[in-house]
Amino acid sequence: EESGIAYPLCVVLIDFEALKLERSRVMNRLKERGIGTQVHYIPLYRHPYFAKRFGRLQERYPHSEKFYAQALSLPLWTDLEEGDVDRVCRALREIVQP
Repeated sequence: EESGIAYPLCVVLIDFEALKLERSRVMNRLKERGIGTQVHYIPLYRHPYFAKRFGRLQERYPHSEKFYAQALSLPLWTDLEEGDVDRVCRALREIVQP
């Protein structure tokens, strides 16, 4: 039965700094395995218009900065099957675990 709930994104938080990994490298390694990812929720003050108009505001919003530095959106779509979820989780685990 369809519940009518739509989950628009699946965002995980990874402490890339603690793992000594660059987010872009993790994204590229997932892409090599056929897994597309994105970075959503870029803080508004980082967008070009606001940065140009108001300058650098990162220091004023440390919680937003921390979230932004750690966020990675994983694949999510209506026909995603449990096997797909397992494949994404396994690949991510292999990449981030030393």
